Amino acid sequence: MDRVSNVPKPSDDFLRRLSEFYHPMLVGFDWKGRLFDRLLGLPAEDYIGETDFIGWLFPLPERIGAETSPAEAAPILDESAFMYMRQEEAIGQNLKLALIRLLNIYGFKIQYFKRGAVEDPIITHLGGGMEKFQLWAVAYSHHHHRIARIIRSTRILGYERIGAAVMSAFVNTVNDWDLFGQWPPNIAEAVLESWRRAGESKLEVAWDGKVYAPWLSRYRNAKLF
Repeated sequence: MDRVSNVPKPSDDFLRRLSEFYHPMLVGFDWKGRLFDRLLGLPAEDYIGETDFIGWLFPLPERIGAETSPAEAAPILDESAFMYMRQEEAIGQNLKLALIRLLNIYGFKIQYFKRGAVEDPIITHLGGGMEKFQLWAVAYSHHHHRIARIIRSTRILGYERIGAAVMSAFVNTVNDWDLFGQWPPNIAEAVLESWRRAGESKLEVAWDGKVYAPWLSRYRNAKLF
């Protein structure tokens, strides 16, 4: 979808607060009074367990999966917030910073390279062995839901190429390193399918296969950022 200009801030007070939190020029606070930069500056240990801020760093138009309680911890984008956040390049820059931080915690390095009007993400593994994937290479982990959220939120905010690249990085790493080889097959396939849905499905289809925001069917990421 081409970006549009002059979309006003969301009328909903809570979603306006989210958009101001995410915008580097507006410098707003999350539901607990924390700045965007402060959350990215937290030590990796603070990201290991279930958090009350991932829903602010990677917002979605639905509340599903882990790390969505209480409700204030995971704002639900409405159409106006969706349009406003997608139009703002500054918000996109903060999204890219959030991806750098989270992917580093998960054993990856992401870099962004401009090619004309297109931005190519390059994702590589950090050094070391399988231990760098230890947070998410175990069965029954909330990190699987978080990864699906990261992929889908990246697409929802308008960065289709980057979201698809993040999905491919995780799926390919699982296959190349046989990370799920000792898992029950149905659990392994369910996790991989949730990531594929997050990265490949129509925008209105959430990573669990359901449609929570049917208005998204009116949009598509025709222009890849």
